Order: sequence, then C-alpha cells, then structure tokens
Amino acid sequence: MPLFLSTVTNKVDKKGRVSVPASFRSAVAADGKGGEVNNSVVIYPSLFHTCLDGTNREYMQDISDSIYDEFGPFSEEGHELSDLLLGSAHELSWDPEGRILLPEPLIAHAGLSEAATFVGRGELFQIWQPDAYQDFHASKMDRAREQARKLRPGKSRRNDHGGGQQ
Repeated sequence: MPLFLSTVTNKVDKKGRVSVPASFRSAVAADGKGGEVNNSVVIYPSLFHTCLDGTNREYMQDISDSIYDEFGPFSEEGHELSDLLLGSAHELSWDPEGRILLPEPLIAHAGLSEAATFVGRGELFQIWQPDAYQDFHASKMDRAREQARKLRPGKSRRNDHGGGQQ
C-alpha cells in the first residue's frame, strides 16, 4: 500500500487539471505489483466531508472486497455503498507534467476552483478546497490532540495479520 504524507496546495487550471504532488505520485508508482509502474490514482467523493478521497487501485479493491465481505452480494446496503463509492470513483492517469484532469462532478463535490489542497492520510489522501480544509483542520485540532494520546506506535494492524497468533 502507498503511504501518503504531507499537505500541499496546487493550482487548478481552467480545464480542471491539477498537479498531483510528486511524493504522492511516487508512492503510487512504487506500489505496482510484479514490478509494474502505476501512473494513475483513484479519486472519489468523500462520504464524510466536502472533499475528495484518493488512493490506488489496490486499496479500492480492498474497499470492494470489504463491502462484499460485510454485506454479501445481494444486500441493499452493499449495493448502496458500491454505488456511492465504486460507482462514483474515477481512475485518473497523470500526464507527463504530473497533472490529472478532474471530472466536473468531482470538482463540484469538493467545491474546487483555483486551487486544491492535497492532504496525506496514510493509505488515502484527500483533495480539499483550501479554505474549507483550513476550517476543517482548525476545528478538529483539539480533538486530534486528545486522540493522539491514545496512539501506540509499533502496534500496527499490519503486524497483527488478522488478530490471531502466528
């Protein structure tokens, strides 16, 4: 899985193109299976905020598998989540300058116009309208400080392998 870190604000041109931060492109490109190089990201409207979520194809497969595992193939809840997450996702390749062309529905969902703020969130990243992100960030800082006190680095879910003993 890629690891998306940092916060970067880039211009959005009149055509809806925005440069994906170089570190984000590197994280996705290095994450190819069997030595292949990935040159695309998957972007979809966030279910929780007025922003976009982004990741790679492998993480989207994990989301799809999780929906199926949790709800089964014929549940209304599973179909709703699939429609909203997978049906609204766009796999976008970057051009030689590292830009992606954001489709209008994604631009509208996030309220993007002249700039976009990319926020690393580990296996995901988000794309925000810059002022909206500043407001969100400021409003969540106190709660985040409290949550950070509960973290125990080194006790990763990656080291757990499903909760059982090895």
